[in-house]
Amino acid sequence: MKKVLVIVGFMLLTVAGYLYFGKENAFTTPAKPPSASGLAFHTEHINEQIGDCPTKDVRCLVVSLNYPVAEHGIDSAREKINNYTKSLLLGSIHLGEEPMDPNYPLDSALMDFGEDYKDFLEEMPEFDMAWAVEANGQVSLETKNLISLQFSFYSYLGGAHPNTFVEMGTFSKETGDKLGISEILKDTSEVLVMAEQYFRDARKLGPDVNLESEGFWFKNGQFSFPLNYAMEPGGLRLYYNPYEVGPYVLGPTEVMIPLEKIQPYLKIEP
Repeated sequence: MKKVLVIVGFMLLTVAGYLYFGKENAFTTPAKPPSASGLAFHTEHINEQIGDCPTKDVRCLVVSLNYPVAEHGIDSAREKINNYTKSLLLGSIHLGEEPMDPNYPLDSALMDFGEDYKDFLEEMPEFDMAWAVEANGQVSLETKNLISLQFSFYSYLGGAHPNTFVEMGTFSKETGDKLGISEILKDTSEVLVMAEQYFRDARKLGPDVNLESEGFWFKNGQFSFPLNYAMEPGGLRLYYNPYEVGPYVLGPTEVMIPLEKIQPYLKIEP
């Protein structure tokens, strides 16, 4: 049987505005409505039921995808941001180990996913539970120069437990590039020390507690930034997904470094 790779969750997001540092705080003021020529977003919805579906809870594959789509703005920037979103969605409904071609049509990928589920039902006629995949994505920050996107994924594909996963990133409005941590911060080493303090606070671990003894598996025993981070109205959000730095039983760890703490280290202008 094909090896399942899925990702999941739910989230609530806000938006922020267009002013520069030194005036009102550009990361905390509400976003202004975009002009017709500027980058803007609308939300697309896909809701499908595939399989026998006597009810949505029995022998039924339920797929619910809600995601932002960039429009207007610079063509190349818009395409990069939308390709990022599409790659995440394709990954959430793909059962193969190799990532899908980002140019593969989303509706075709959904049909393939449905066929995989029907094949599974034929192989497992006694299986009477539903599969479910949900994706929710929104703009979490919008300023003059930046966009932050956040996505949460949830899936249950018949295993011992459902899976959840969060993806996020901050993008340049001009280029559409996703910003790395060193493009967001002037000094990553000092912020990393700060991040570890907030991580320990989130986990209720004192400064002298060995993280490895608590079940975490940071590479070479050195605390590190997660794969997912983004600027938000409240500051810099770091998100460690299940399995990233610890086993599933430990769950995710979310860290928010407040804006007043992170602002002196920011390389980016809003």
